[in-house]
Amino acid sequence: PVEGQKKVLGTYAGATENAVVCQMLLDDFVQRGLDPTISRLFVLDGSKALHKAVHDTFGKRAKVQRCQLHKIRNVKQHLPKELHASVDRAMRQAYKSSELKTAEKLLLNVANRLQDGHPRAAASLAEGLAETLTVIDMNLPLGLRRLLATTNSIENINATLRSTTGNVKRWQNGRMVVRWVATGFIYAE
Repeated sequence: PVEGQKKVLGTYAGATENAVVCQMLLDDFVQRGLDPTISRLFVLDGSKALHKAVHDTFGKRAKVQRCQLHKIRNVKQHLPKELHASVDRAMRQAYKSSELKTAEKLLLNVANRLQDGHPRAAASLAEGLAETLTVIDMNLPLGLRRLLATTNSIENINATLRSTTGNVKRWQNGRMVVRWVATGFIYAE
């Protein structure tokens, strides 16, 4: 909606790393009327299965923005603690750039700096790098770019869901899970 409200389109029980589940979720959206011929922006974490399902369903019309915060965390996982702050700062600086070429150059400089001593961190940074810059390439206004650069908007809904369902001690069946999840999402909206 134009007002900027969150609307949960649906849910599907399963892991985002399960290709069949991810494809079933998107197929369900299409069956309920989501037009796969319209170009859309998809803000994703690093799930390869979800990424594949998006591309299989929407093809070249899918613009994918990989979550910049997930990328920073993934890179830092391959580094000793003493490098976390400087790499975090350098990557955030790159992601704040309003120019695609500048952001790309800054991130590649970080990757090159890490290559000899921490090749896994450098490889993690390089993997999917262009997709972490999609919103910069789209020349979106800063506020919108900041909102769409990460999966924070869905993470916020997930946090609300966790707090809503956190007191349930005995899940009786799958229908109960679906009801509680739907209730939590409505509450989050």
